[in-house]
Amino acid sequence: MNRRGWRGLAGLALAGLAALAGSLGGCTGRQGAGQATTGQATAELPYPYRESTQRSVVSFSGQLAAASSTNLSLRQGAWGLISWMKEEGQPIASGELAAVIDMSQSEDQLIFSVSSLRAARHSLREHALDTPRTLAESQSEVESKARLLAQRRQELAWLRAGPTPDQVWKAVTAVDTAAQAGSFSRQVLEGQRRVTERGFDSPFTLRSRELDARAREVEWSYNRQLLDRLLAGPKPEELAKGAFQVEVAAGEAALARNQLESASASRQVDAKGLEFEIEVRGAELRETNDRLDQRRLLAPTAGLVIHPMMWGEKFARGREVWEDVPFMKIVATSGFEVDCSVDEPVSALLKTGATATVRLDAFPDRALPGRLTFIGKSPRQQIFRRRSQFKKFPVTVAVDVGSLPVRLGLKARITVVATEATGVFLPRDVVGGTEASPTVRIPGLLGGASPRPVQVVPFDSDLVRWLDPPASEGTVLYP
Repeated sequence: MNRRGWRGLAGLALAGLAALAGSLGGCTGRQGAGQATTGQATAELPYPYRESTQRSVVSFSGQLAAASSTNLSLRQGAWGLISWMKEEGQPIASGELAAVIDMSQSEDQLIFSVSSLRAARHSLREHALDTPRTLAESQSEVESKARLLAQRRQELAWLRAGPTPDQVWKAVTAVDTAAQAGSFSRQVLEGQRRVTERGFDSPFTLRSRELDARAREVEWSYNRQLLDRLLAGPKPEELAKGAFQVEVAAGEAALARNQLESASASRQVDAKGLEFEIEVRGAELRETNDRLDQRRLLAPTAGLVIHPMMWGEKFARGREVWEDVPFMKIVATSGFEVDCSVDEPVSALLKTGATATVRLDAFPDRALPGRLTFIGKSPRQQIFRRRSQFKKFPVTVAVDVGSLPVRLGLKARITVVATEATGVFLPRDVVGGTEASPTVRIPGLLGGASPRPVQVVPFDSDLVRWLDPPASEGTVLYP
């Protein structure tokens, strides 16, 4: 007899004893004695035990689903309108055409990307051809300013060094030559004057000789001043002017070099900018080509075609689709699983890989083998859930349907053996004491019974396992 039968018999016995005690109390008029008799009878209620094998079975329900499915969607920012798609419920083979997407906007973008890339490459070629000419002009300006600086420095060096002997000799020679020429001009002038006074020549010739003599005097005076300047040396203002001209020339040369470096850097920056633009245009072109490659989508796997719903409507021809929006699902028909939601206490008893028995509502007489493949660690979101209601955890059970003509969405009932053990098992209400110090009342040979410390571990919500029984079978008393 199982433990439920024993507990039923114990309940009947308890009720009979209570009725007998009540009748005795009513006859004698001593109600207190009747209550004591009832308590004594309840305390002496026996529970026979023996070693057995117990199983903790957990049952829950679920819905039949495909073991694997593939979502068909666009990627990489693609967008378009469904031009054609495989009908829902139709089988589809791997690599078969599943949908055709109209991407006219991406085709226009492709034309724009090609023209932009061509224009950027042409600009880079023109820039490469124009760079040597631009830098040559700047280089020529640098060389010109460098020659001017060298000239100014040489002039300042000559000014600081003073006149050379050759320069002094040339100046003295020029003064002597001018003096001799002036003396000769004066002699010619005196002779011309006598000739003119005697009437042998015109006054105009005399005037010409006077001007020539005066010019010779001016030439001598100029050469004399040059000689005095050479012998006196350079003036401070002349040295300051020469140094200032050197500084100006040096600044112009540095400015020309900076302009050359700036022009070279500017041309390099422009070239890098054009190269970056070419890369950007090339990337846009590749992305556009990748999008256009999705105009004809092939089935990645074989299975049945399902049209998902979005905003209350199923995807169909003419509807808009965009990136990462699954508009078609291909479910594999080679394997099935049961999708379940179980309470938190039940989820704590389950283990991944445990065997299960699955019964479909459409085939209640067929027990199908199954196996727990997934147990969720976080609860599913429930929009309408009462505070007192348990959280629901997702559980997946793989099931072998064999050749049964099943369809997706069938209701299923799953039975799982959570634990199985062999030993002595007692009801939880037989064990007294506290959780830290449990006790069991064992009847003695002389009829007395006292609590005895024992070792027990929980087995399920109703039973505990007795680890140190005195024998493999016997009797204990309810506390």
